[in-house]
Amino acid sequence: DDTVYMQGVTVPCFAARREVTFISPTRRTRLQWYSVPDATQNAACDINLPGGTEADRILECNTNNGEACTYIDGQCRGHVNNPFGAITCNGWHIQANQQQTSTTIFNCTDDNAAAHLYLTTWQARNTVESDSEAYTEGTHDFACRWGRMNAQCSDIVFRAMCAFSCVDITTVTIDGTEYYQQDTDLGTGASPSDCTGDNNEAATEWMGNLAMTFFDGATLLSPCEQLASFQDQATGTWLTLERSPCHAWEYAAIANALCKSSCAAVDRPTAAPPGAVPDEADAEGAYTGRRLQRIQPPPSITVTYYRVDELEANWKFVARSFPNQAHLGDSYGRLQMFPNSPATCADVSGGAPAFVTDILPGGTASGYGLLLSGASQWFPWEVRQDPLVSLDRVCRDASSCPELTTCVLTPKLFQEEVMSWRSTGALGLGDFVSSSTAACAAGALAEDNFVAKVLVSADRAEALIKPEKWEYTSQIYRSSPAATRVELVADPAAHGERVVVSLVDPLMMSSQSRTTVAAQLGKSFGDRLSAFWQPWATDVMRIERFGEDCAPVDETDFVLRVYAPGVRRLTIFRVEPTDNPLTPASFQNIETIPGNGRGSVTGPDANGWFTVTLKHVNADFVGAEDVYECEMENGAPACDSDATRAQCTEVLGGPPECACRDSAGYVAVPGTPDGTNCAVKSQEFQQHSLDSYFRIYHSDRLDFGWRVAEIGLFSDAACSVAVPYDATSCSSEVYTTGNPAGVYDVGACKVKVRGTYPVDGTRSVTPPNMFDGAGTTSWWSECLNCSPEPLAGDGPAYVEFYINGATRVDCIKLSQQERHSAGDLVVEMGPIQEVGCGYDQETTCQPTQSWEYKAVGSAETTAVVETGTAPDVWNVMEVQLVTTCGFENTQIFGEL
Repeated sequence: DDTVYMQGVTVPCFAARREVTFISPTRRTRLQWYSVPDATQNAACDINLPGGTEADRILECNTNNGEACTYIDGQCRGHVNNPFGAITCNGWHIQANQQQTSTTIFNCTDDNAAAHLYLTTWQARNTVESDSEAYTEGTHDFACRWGRMNAQCSDIVFRAMCAFSCVDITTVTIDGTEYYQQDTDLGTGASPSDCTGDNNEAATEWMGNLAMTFFDGATLLSPCEQLASFQDQATGTWLTLERSPCHAWEYAAIANALCKSSCAAVDRPTAAPPGAVPDEADAEGAYTGRRLQRIQPPPSITVTYYRVDELEANWKFVARSFPNQAHLGDSYGRLQMFPNSPATCADVSGGAPAFVTDILPGGTASGYGLLLSGASQWFPWEVRQDPLVSLDRVCRDASSCPELTTCVLTPKLFQEEVMSWRSTGALGLGDFVSSSTAACAAGALAEDNFVAKVLVSADRAEALIKPEKWEYTSQIYRSSPAATRVELVADPAAHGERVVVSLVDPLMMSSQSRTTVAAQLGKSFGDRLSAFWQPWATDVMRIERFGEDCAPVDETDFVLRVYAPGVRRLTIFRVEPTDNPLTPASFQNIETIPGNGRGSVTGPDANGWFTVTLKHVNADFVGAEDVYECEMENGAPACDSDATRAQCTEVLGGPPECACRDSAGYVAVPGTPDGTNCAVKSQEFQQHSLDSYFRIYHSDRLDFGWRVAEIGLFSDAACSVAVPYDATSCSSEVYTTGNPAGVYDVGACKVKVRGTYPVDGTRSVTPPNMFDGAGTTSWWSECLNCSPEPLAGDGPAYVEFYINGATRVDCIKLSQQERHSAGDLVVEMGPIQEVGCGYDQETTCQPTQSWEYKAVGSAETTAVVETGTAPDVWNVMEVQLVTTCGFENTQIFGEL
């Protein structure tokens, strides 16, 4: 028939609405299911109760047939044994009470207006109390309160008008909740007297006080009914327009207070007044005959609840802690059983499970504790019919995926579509088409059986490609998030007559997965090739290509693009069809295959696509990315974790290569491989290790640039023993491979400055002039306004030269051109090379010595510079800079 039922659906207990999309087990039906509670189920049946004081509501109970159960409350209770034997599972069976009980409780009301009238008229005429206790009209709104405080509640008439004030308030507990109420029965005899309706005893008393007599007992009217209709036996008068006790009488308020029901049932006699009859639209209001005369009933509340002692027939099973028909095993999916239930329900008998003793408050987490924790999911007791689902009959032979389309299918429909063409050749999901000659003979690749399309599911994608329409099927991917995408490159000649491309997730991480890699491809790939490779970066790509005679085509390049976002270097491995089970040797890097089988991988491009060229197909291909060990603590533990001590070099698919940084002064610790554990190598004296730089710069402001004519070096503090700046004195360890900007050759030596002033070719102002000994040439700084502050530019102009460790320099004589000379000078000396700093690095080593000088008492000499036809005459400022250290004739052994 056309009725559809859903099996094993997981929903919260009585969810208001839950929408789930299913694919029917039949081939062509898509079902939309809405979980709506049955009308007979109680939405208040909350299975996930809190602990603590709520546990006091859980009571032990026994059903009529002797089964043990636990009350959650009066509305729900849970069975923990199996009342149905082998047709269901052990676990919680939740019942809901289908029968409600109602109780209505009342409060009386006060009529202060009637009490005020009573106290100021009738009682005032008959009072025997002193003047100090007399009632005054000023207490109109509090007449009932005054009467209660002044002992008027003993008056039966006053008590009827002020029942709320005069009657005690009591409490009543209903279904565990406390409510307030009053006893509405005010009578002492057989005559009905109630504060919510007629008080006949009070009416009789009041009428007697007024000398009004009622008919004898033969009448069918009660005293209140006689009063409301004004039937006075003595006078014989009847209800008239002018004299209506409940409406147009001086004591009408009292009559209404004593006879609420009777007065409400009697309409005021009406007669058409003369002239126009006013209604609600007129200023004076409607004619009294049109007005509502009914009296509102006193306050009341109706409490609806469930009683735990109702008949067994009132209880209905509504939920359970396991899926419907779970006793049939895994044919309906993974069992979600109560923790202590059997692994399957096939052998369940009618006996109670082991946890039945834990169902009362304080029980363990495997029994009562689970009921309170909310950790379990609850399932409807009955399989519900969905009125929104309909079934249409379709032809079973029709394909779900037409030609030249890409179809996203459920696993079941995908398998049917794939097998619809594979079964022709008796091929399984994991079989290579190219490995079966029988498949071709059976027509698996025949024109009418091999229809170009792309079939997509969460676990697998399969493309059937023909060259004449290959662009319609060139995009291949699975429907899982972040799945590999493959795109064929536009080269129809390379595709042969038939191409089959299958993609399978080697990790099978899809939440919809109901299969394994082995079931899909006939072999397992594991999660990675080895510890030196990251988990597989792409799907397994099975590519098969065939010619006109169904023979595999394998001699033409096959180019495709693979989308692998986040991968920096993709390595593609080839696995032969005959390799099974797979070992590390089964995976061949296509870029290192010897001979003409070597392929290539380029990329990624800006969008994460790699271009892969395969020399041979008809095999499985899978991509991986190397583990970048050097980026993780410098390759530790294979390498020393400190990158300043050890050099780590990545090796594709293997451990990194490690080497201690010898140039930085580190060597391997004896007994350990190179690069694994590096330490500072033992220091031995080497003359070149004492090579030093000397840097001279100005510490005052120069407004016309700095011009240095000569720098003389001396080995004594008196500047008397000259030291030539040549190969015998300068360092040979600096700038051995070429001069960067600012560095100049001085014979075999080097000098470095911060810029040289640009001039034409008629004059030389380069740094080597400072060491030529002529005294008639000079070096000009690039800056004209030279500031000693770094913030003003690059800092002060300086001259730097390099002295080897065997040469002693205790004095420097500096000759400067007048008006371009520095008055304040600084000389610094430091090592030319150390770990982390040096002449050829971004950071120059810190100076170990520094001297500051003021230019005072300098001798002046005159030099002539040839500049064409006439000489320039300029003065030379000569400064002697002593560069000794320590104290004369003193050896320091240490400091305290």
